[in-house]
Amino acid sequence: MVVGTLALTGFPFTAGYFSKDAIIEAVHLSTIPGHGYAYFAVTAGVYVTAFYTFRMLFLAFHGR
Repeated sequence: MVVGTLALTGFPFTAGYFSKDAIIEAVHLSTIPGHGYAYFAVTAGVYVTAFYTFRMLFLAFHGR
């Protein structure tokens, strides 16, 4: 469960890191209109995913 959580959040040297990194870099280097909003949305999604995944992990092992 912990390894899956780390991969989902994009922890370095896991599969999730390399896939998220490629998507974020592609959006950041894009020149099409609206790429700034897309970059914000992608990075916000990464942070939200990390938040709820670690919250789930915390509640599973340290909750009531």
